[in-house]
Amino acid sequence: PFAIDEEDGVRFAHVARDVRFNPDPWRPEDDAGALTWTVELPEDGEYTLLGHCWWLDDKGNSFYAQINDGPIADFGNDSRMGAWQWIQGPTVALEAGEHTVRLLSREDGARVARIVLTNTVIGAD
Repeated sequence: PFAIDEEDGVRFAHVARDVRFNPDPWRPEDDAGALTWTVELPEDGEYTLLGHCWWLDDKGNSFYAQINDGPIADFGNDSRMGAWQWIQGPTVALEAGEHTVRLLSREDGARVARIVLTNTVIGAD
């Protein structure tokens, strides 16, 4: 049950605490809500998922991420709270063309404003 909201000029999706408070992370199979994007990649390569996220607290700081029908991975779950930040997700080999990216609810209160699949090397100098 994702909701779309806006705060301080940033539009984002989230599961609000007052909708479905969850003291422990949901499991991917709990069907607690998902967001799906379709992206078109210009070339084959290794792509990393990035999300522009905001964490409420240590009970609202993660999603699950899935690219196409690949494995479902934890996405986030770090300690930087109360600020918009880029979160790095899985890196996968993808061919040029259309792909599906899904974020699944893991903890309520977590927000996402944007996702990006990039073939730029992350953390390089």
